[in-house]
Amino acid sequence: MPKAAKAHIHEARRDPLAKPAKATAKQDDAQSAAPSSRNYVIRAQLRAGKQSVTRTLSVPESITFRQLAHVLTVAFGWSGYHLSQFELSKPKELFLLESVEK
Repeated sequence: MPKAAKAHIHEARRDPLAKPAKATAKQDDAQSAAPSSRNYVIRAQLRAGKQSVTRTLSVPESITFRQLAHVLTVAFGWSGYHLSQFELSKPKELFLLESVEK
């Protein structure tokens, strides 16, 4: 199990020819992703001792935490049976999302 996971987010320009991202979360989510003119490039890195696994992802600026959890689950090939946790540095808030398999 990885000891630490972190993500670096950088702004990127959206490809004007790309199709808009489809919302993957259920309708009962607080918000669904709306089409966006900007994307963020996320570099997610998992470290376990001296080994690490990195994924570089491009997501719309309007992505929800639930959708981001799904994107990370698919990118790393996880099963999605565990809670997802997001922590913001300012203000100190914690977001937990329960994964539900379809």
